[in-house]
Amino acid sequence: MGMILQHYQIIHLIAVMILFAGTGAALAGTDHGGTRKFGAILRGVSLLLLLVTGFGLLAKLGIMKSLPVWAWIKLAIWVIAAVLPVFVKRKMLPGTAAVLIALALGGVAAWLGIMKPF
Repeated sequence: MGMILQHYQIIHLIAVMILFAGTGAALAGTDHGGTRKFGAILRGVSLLLLLVTGFGLLAKLGIMKSLPVWAWIKLAIWVIAAVLPVFVKRKMLPGTAAVLIALALGGVAAWLGIMKPF
């Protein structure tokens, strides 16, 4: 018996929380104690979980054959969220701006996933 829809949803939401925790650790951490590295590991694991559970949810909803626009936008949002700490590390973006952008992207991704507007 495969996973039910709610299992995918719960794991997907946990992955979002892990992504934000990992991003926070990567942005706030110093090289002391491996906080930055741990944040990077958390981000990588969470992004993999988001990808797997996201496509699992799409399959359970029966919309894998032709991905809707909102799903493509969510995929782009998670790619942007993945590279935000890189922009901060390379001094292309201040840390505060990266946090605000991450929060805004997370809100838009949540809205898209719940409302499925297009």
